[in-house]
Amino acid sequence: MHGHSFIADVAAVLAVAGVTGALARRFNQPSIVAYLLAGFVVGPYIPIPLFADAERVEALAEFGVVLVMFAVGLEFSIAKLLKVLPVSGLTGLVQVGFLAWCGFSTGALLGFDAVSSTFLAGAVAISSTMVVTKTFAEHPPPEAVRSHVLGILVIQDVLAIVIIAVLTGVAAGEGLAAGPLLLVFTKLLAVLALLLGVGLAVVPRAVRWLGGFGSSELMVVSVIGLCFALGHIAELLGYSVALGAFVAGILVAESGDAEPIEHQVAPLRDVFAAVFFVSVGMSFDPGTALTWVPAGVLLAAVVIAGHLFAVTLGGVLTGGGLRRSVASALALGQIGELAFIIAGVGISAGAVPRHLQPILLIVALITSFTTPIAIRHSEDVARWLDHRLPGSVHRLLGLYEQWFARLQKRTGPAQAEPRSRLLRALRLVAVDAGVAVVLVVFGLSWFDETRATLAGALGWSEELAGALLGLVGLAAVLPFVYGLARYTLVLSADVADTLGAKTSSAYPRARRLIRSTVHVLITLGVGLPAVAILRPFLPGPVALPIVLALAAGFLLALVRDARGLEPTFRSSAERIAQELTRRPPPRVPLSPPASRPDATADVGSAEAGKLPFPGFEALRMWTVPADAKAAGQTLAELDLRAATGVSVLTIQGEGEIITLPHGEVRIEAGQVLGLWGAPSAVEAAIALASAPQPIAHPTVPDRPGQL
Repeated sequence: MHGHSFIADVAAVLAVAGVTGALARRFNQPSIVAYLLAGFVVGPYIPIPLFADAERVEALAEFGVVLVMFAVGLEFSIAKLLKVLPVSGLTGLVQVGFLAWCGFSTGALLGFDAVSSTFLAGAVAISSTMVVTKTFAEHPPPEAVRSHVLGILVIQDVLAIVIIAVLTGVAAGEGLAAGPLLLVFTKLLAVLALLLGVGLAVVPRAVRWLGGFGSSELMVVSVIGLCFALGHIAELLGYSVALGAFVAGILVAESGDAEPIEHQVAPLRDVFAAVFFVSVGMSFDPGTALTWVPAGVLLAAVVIAGHLFAVTLGGVLTGGGLRRSVASALALGQIGELAFIIAGVGISAGAVPRHLQPILLIVALITSFTTPIAIRHSEDVARWLDHRLPGSVHRLLGLYEQWFARLQKRTGPAQAEPRSRLLRALRLVAVDAGVAVVLVVFGLSWFDETRATLAGALGWSEELAGALLGLVGLAAVLPFVYGLARYTLVLSADVADTLGAKTSSAYPRARRLIRSTVHVLITLGVGLPAVAILRPFLPGPVALPIVLALAAGFLLALVRDARGLEPTFRSSAERIAQELTRRPPPRVPLSPPASRPDATADVGSAEAGKLPFPGFEALRMWTVPADAKAAGQTLAELDLRAATGVSVLTIQGEGEIITLPHGEVRIEAGQVLGLWGAPSAVEAAIALASAPQPIAHPTVPDRPGQL
């Protein structure tokens, strides 16, 4: 309806968004679904007499992009990044790398060109903070899962900004040639250094000075002005406004007043974020979009399955254990607001076809519905996986959790020497991997042109010239591949020494186990981001199978070594259990059964040289009370391992010790269980196992005379 005014457009958009938002809240659905549906209602493609001008709404939607990215920056801080980096950093790299590779490969399968597939890769690699936080508010997860997921989202936000900035250069006509891409990336680093360097010296002080006036109105006007100013500067420099808005949020957050500012800005952000998603929904044309439903369903399946694989793998590799990693993976299995911002960069520049938006809209709708369901059933999925892993793999995972926790403790800020040694080795691994990837990208980008030039200059066939170029490229890359392998060995040896492998009674085997785990970690932590970067330059999906095959080889060797340690594990568990149960149990006051530490003892005071490998000192003995839930149940019925991540290594009764018991072994009151796991997990296991048994009430007859 061309006679509509600007006010009428805003009224239609917000009124319909309010109604659909209320319906979404009524049926416990994320608000992003409601706003996309509102866009469909006020769009030009269905015969409902509520229309909004698409161009005006799209112009308003850019305010939403700026404010959403400003809010993301407000929630981010350099201190928070450094805090989550050791645990969530690797998981975030693995997840973004693998999902980006999957997104590009799916785009190629659907017939997209290289640029469109690259934008699709960036869009599906980033999860939705909005969907996750809303789902967590309705279905609160354990704190360990919540902190892990939010840490991964911080890493994703940082990577998303890099993706948006690089893809802005790609959309501007630079394409995927290596030279222009390197120039874009170098320019990005320079712009970020300039904005952050100057901004950190000025903005936090200015924000604190403005806070001294005690006026929330002045504060909101000033920080929103800064947000749009930096967005405009980023646009003048050839980048998306999202980059400048994100940097503005970071600078304001460094003032220390981010939380009150975030609350003050939130209503304005919510209004324009709603307008942004409505504008995306307005682009959904049922007539043409129906042809892309199969593509959207396929991509949604890729997003869910890819997150389940990558985040579970990354979480286990960073010592999170199976339960927390699976729960985190299911929570992150969706796309969200940043996916549409990334796609919008390409569409507005004309580098990406408009049908990318409806495909992403279908994916967002499907994954917004599936995420709450997946979170509710995360425990069931974790139990299903847990019950299908052999015992030796469970014990290996338990050892790995103990190693990772011990490594964090021994490389903390107070441990300067081991910390600097490991960081140096990590830096060298990263540098060699980065240079090798850059050389391969340049070689692949210029291969065809250089081969033709060389063949013409020397009078050779193109096949012979190509073979020569391949040998030259291999010779250039091999020194860095060798350096990567060498420093990985150095890093694995340093990790083994830091963990204290030399003090173990099975030193050679323990050292070999630790080194193999580091090899798996580096292979996947370096390999998956590398294959994502290389995917647009390779003729097919050849790099990922190579990386996964290499990682699988290390994993098989790791499992084989773990099985070889079973006799040592068994004998050591029995010996330590006998030693601990001979000690007098600590006297403790009576307390409720769910929290009492009945007759517990740990191996922390045992001689270090008697332990078979680092991490074994986490064994703790617990005497089963007569009224405990565990008394009379089998290990399979109690299911401590799936519920808490704790393994029962020994059960000691009258005159015998059962070592590494199977699930059909029945627990009796007075037995001593050897519980092995992280301290917090052991506490949770004791609380679960010592809960009082339900009281059996006699059956009351329904009628007189019934027995």
